[in-house]
Amino acid sequence: MKDIKGIAWDISWRDTDEWNRAVHSLADIFSSESPALGQARNAAGRMRELINAVDPFIQEQTAVVCPRCTTICCIDRHGSFDLHDLVYAFCLELPVPRYEAIREETDPCRFLAPTGCILPRHERPFRCTWHFCDTLIAHFQTLSARRVREFNRTFQHLQEVRAEMLHQLEQAVTRKPVQADMVDGFGIQSGEGS
Repeated sequence: MKDIKGIAWDISWRDTDEWNRAVHSLADIFSSESPALGQARNAAGRMRELINAVDPFIQEQTAVVCPRCTTICCIDRHGSFDLHDLVYAFCLELPVPRYEAIREETDPCRFLAPTGCILPRHERPFRCTWHFCDTLIAHFQTLSARRVREFNRTFQHLQEVRAEMLHQLEQAVTRKPVQADMVDGFGIQSGEGS
C-alpha cells in the first residue's frame, strides 16, 4: 500500500504541513459512515483488546527493568505516531496529538512523566509499545519460556490484525458504492439479463 487518498504511508509528523494534511484527509475519510469502514474499525477494536491483554505482562517487566535504567529510551523518536497509528486512532476515535515540530528525535518523549507514560498503552504509538531495549530483552530471558512464547504469539497476532486494519481501510476508500436502486437482490443491475 503506497498511499491512501494522497497520504503517503511514510509521513513524518516533523513536517507540520504534511502532518496536518494527513490528519485532515483522514478526518474527511472517517466522517463518512461507510459500512466498509466498519471492518477497519472492528480490526482496530481487536488491536486494542490485544494490546490491553498484554499490557499487564509488559507493565510487570518494565516495573523491574525501567526504574533502574540510566539510559532512558522513552525518546521522541519512539513516541511519534506514523500513519498506521493515525488510522488506528481515527478508527477508535482516539485523540490525535499535536506535535511540536521543534523537538529533536532524541529529546525525552513528550508523554513521559516521572511515573512513566501518561498515555494508556492502547493509545501509544505502535513503535513505542513494541520498542524493547537490550536490558528488557535480556530480562525476558529470565522468564519462563511459556510466558515469553505466549507474549510472542499475542504480538504476532496483533501484527496480523494491524495489517488487516490497514487492508480494510484501503478497501473502504477504493470501493465505489453501488446505488441500491440499481441492483436487485441477486446483484444484477436493472435491465441486465432476463
